[in-house]
Amino acid sequence: MKNIYKTILFAVAVLMTQSKNTCAQIVYSNDFESGAVGWTVGNSLKTCDGYFSRSSSWAITNTTGGVAFSLGSNTMGTINDGTDGAENGWITSPNIFVTSSTLVVDLDSWVGNEPGFPCYYDTEFIEISTDGGASFYPIHGFVVGIHDVSNDMTWRHFTFTTAVTANTNIKLRLRLDTGDGCCGQTSRGWFVDNLVLTSFAPVAIAFEFNSTNVACNGGSDGSITFAGLTGGTAPYQYSIDGGVTYQGSPVFTGLSAGTYHLKAKDVNGVESTSSATVTLSQPESPLVANAGFNQTVYYGYGSNSCANLDGTASGGTPEYSYAWSNGDSSASTSVCPTATQSYTLTVTDARGCFAQSVTTVCVINVKCSRGGNAVIIGQGDKVLVCHKTSNNHTVTICVSANAVPAHLAHGDNLGSCNDTSCFNFSSRSSAEEETATISSEPQAAFAIYPNPNNGTFTIQSDADGSYIIFDGLGQPAVNVQLNAANNHTIKVDHLKPGHYFISGTSNGRVVNEKIVVTQ
Repeated sequence: MKNIYKTILFAVAVLMTQSKNTCAQIVYSNDFESGAVGWTVGNSLKTCDGYFSRSSSWAITNTTGGVAFSLGSNTMGTINDGTDGAENGWITSPNIFVTSSTLVVDLDSWVGNEPGFPCYYDTEFIEISTDGGASFYPIHGFVVGIHDVSNDMTWRHFTFTTAVTANTNIKLRLRLDTGDGCCGQTSRGWFVDNLVLTSFAPVAIAFEFNSTNVACNGGSDGSITFAGLTGGTAPYQYSIDGGVTYQGSPVFTGLSAGTYHLKAKDVNGVESTSSATVTLSQPESPLVANAGFNQTVYYGYGSNSCANLDGTASGGTPEYSYAWSNGDSSASTSVCPTATQSYTLTVTDARGCFAQSVTTVCVINVKCSRGGNAVIIGQGDKVLVCHKTSNNHTVTICVSANAVPAHLAHGDNLGSCNDTSCFNFSSRSSAEEETATISSEPQAAFAIYPNPNNGTFTIQSDADGSYIIFDGLGQPAVNVQLNAANNHTIKVDHLKPGHYFISGTSNGRVVNEKIVVTQ
């Protein structure tokens, strides 16, 4: 017996370090003081031109000195001095019943070689068979180091862990190999002592977790974090798809709303026996901001020069905060632009989600002044009004601001009769504009060509329509009817040079276009 005390201490240490997460059972141990009952020897011969002519021989012996393939103080195999022709030599254990899925192999070992020989056994393999000895595989592919000595005994301790099938028989094989295909030479042999096989049954892996829901509808800022793992053997790996894929970090981020199935496994591939299910939620509806209807203001006429913008919010998580692009931080704001301008409303909810909406305030400059018989538009202290005449025609006039209320009561409108810059623009919200842009309803195509022209031009549409061409004073010049009888096309000629305006409807669509007749 070489060192039973050391072997017992080591076995105790193994049990202490793994007892927290595993249940240990020694399934085989042997210090070979009573021989090697049940072990067998074997070799793989090769015809070689060697330095010695002796034949290869492996045998279990009981001599500590001389040439030995041995286990401790009692030898367990021998190779004749100057072996020639053996490429591999091995000894194989009897069947060993393994009770659990993790097996730890402990042994003390040294190999002596004859210095100076060009070929010798230079690799030690610890191998396992799970099919009764028909085939063997190295434990995790690990190759034991070599001691190139001739007479002294330098012992080393080795520990190997491998996964096996629980409740099954295995065989252990110790094999010397030349590695490079050379014929083997050894003057001492392979000495092994204190062999212990321990089967570890992992305690069921359990874990806790923390999760963070998705802040915004449609977002991907949810997270899941594993915590408090017990059982198994660290390090662990983690899965949120029921074990389909694993990662080394316990933290999963960038997750969308949905249901996730959590599992963990240890370094030996042992998975948790059950999975936890966690559902990440999100607000039921997305946050929506509405900056309100587009509006038209009339620059140059009192309070009509300003607009009140009323913002609203829905969805997300109340309460809401508001921020307008003009700096106001309330739901509503008053603006008085001098030129057409868009305003952006940003709404932020209680979770920090935000949404934006844009509304536009169209500006019509109604300032005017009179210069003799001419009207100067865009400046002055008077106001442009589109006046309806007694025969229901329209004409643009420049009047005092005091006279405007009476004109408006009469049915007149602010601004030039020919000003279409904000035509069909007001009283439409940003949401309605989006609806209009995606409408699948066909719209009537309307064209005037050439335009500008010399007084002769063509008007064409793809639908029936009634139109009136007005001159620069708002007087009717030409009535136009487009229908199937004229293929929705009509030619107009003999108009005098000037600016004209055509107005009418076609298939429910309002048409207002400018016509320019040149010399």
